[in-house]
Amino acid sequence: MFQRKFRRIDGQGPGFGDGAGNINSDLAIGAGLADSCAACHGRPRGSAGFGGDVVTRPDSRDAPHLFGLGLKEMLADEITADLRLIQAQARAGVQVSGRQVTLPLVSKGISYGRIKANANGTFDTSGVDGVDTDLRVRPFFAHGGTISIWEFIVGAFKNEMGLEAVDADLLAAHNGSKITTPSGMVLDGALDAVEAPVTGVSTSDDDGDGIANEVPTSIVDHMEFYLLNYFKAGSYKLTAQTRSGRQEFEHAGCASCHIQDLIIQRDRRVADLETVYDPVRGIFNGIFATATPLFQTIHDSSSLPPLKKPLLRSFQVKNIFTDFKRHDLGPNFYEQNYDGTIEKRS
Repeated sequence: MFQRKFRRIDGQGPGFGDGAGNINSDLAIGAGLADSCAACHGRPRGSAGFGGDVVTRPDSRDAPHLFGLGLKEMLADEITADLRLIQAQARAGVQVSGRQVTLPLVSKGISYGRIKANANGTFDTSGVDGVDTDLRVRPFFAHGGTISIWEFIVGAFKNEMGLEAVDADLLAAHNGSKITTPSGMVLDGALDAVEAPVTGVSTSDDDGDGIANEVPTSIVDHMEFYLLNYFKAGSYKLTAQTRSGRQEFEHAGCASCHIQDLIIQRDRRVADLETVYDPVRGIFNGIFATATPLFQTIHDSSSLPPLKKPLLRSFQVKNIFTDFKRHDLGPNFYEQNYDGTIEKRS
C-alpha cells in the first residue's frame, strides 16, 4: 500500500481544496499532489535546512524518512502518560494539604520542567519546558503536530493525494470519545485535539468526484500496522573517524539533549528490525536487516490462521538521539511563517 500508485479511478486528486483558500491558515493547501506515499517519502532523508513543514511539489520536497516511526509514537505516548500522571499527583497533593504543590516533570530520565497545582484547582504551567502546557508530546511533523500514526495516515491521504479515508472511530475521537486503533494507540478526544477524517460514512462523496469509500478503513489499518513495525534507522560501518566524531559529540554536550537510548515500557510491535553494516550478507549496499519476533502465537477454535499478539514487553530503543522536547535554538534557526510570524522552537 505504501508503494502503490493510486489512480484517478480510485479517487486520487485533486489536492486539498484544489489549491483554493488561504495558505496562512491551512498549510495543507500547498501540500502538492502525490499518487503514492512513496512519492513524498521516497528517499531516506528530509528537506535539508528546513525545520518546518515544506510546502512545495511532492517530487521536490524530500519529506522526512519514516524510520522508527512506531518507536517514536510509543515513546511520546508513554512520556505523555507519565507527565499527566505527575500532574494528577500534584492535584491530589493539593486536595490533601490544601496548599500549592510543585512537582518536577520527569519521564524516562528527561526533565520537562515543573508543574504547580494551586489550591483553587488551577495549574501554573509557566515552569513546563519543551512540551505544550497540555503535557502532550507530539512526535510527528517538525514542530510537533500529530500525535498518532493513524491520524498522520488519514491526513496524508487527504492532503497529499486527495483521497478520502472513511473512519467512524477517528471521527468519534475527534468529537470527544475514546477509541483504540487496531495497533493499540489510544486516542482520547476528551484529553487531546484529535484530527478529524473527512467522513465516517462509506457512502459519502465529500469531494464530489463521484467516488465514495476512496480509502476504506482496512487500508488505514494495514498502513498503521506497517508503519508501527517499520524499520529503525540502520548503523553503517564504524571507523576510527566515526568513533572520534562520537567522542566529540559527547564532549560538546550534545548528548544532554540528543539522548542516545530510551526504553519503551510496553512495546506494541510484533517484530524488531535491526539494520547494521554486514559486508557478507548485505549484498546490495553493505546493509543487512534481521527481524526478531516480538509476538506470541494464539490458536483459537476457528478455522482462521492463528493470531500473533505483541508481547507488550519493555524494549530499549538504541541510538534514537532525542529527548522529544522542543528547543529554542536561537535566532539563527528561527523560521518565518507565511503570515510573517516567527517560529522559534523546533
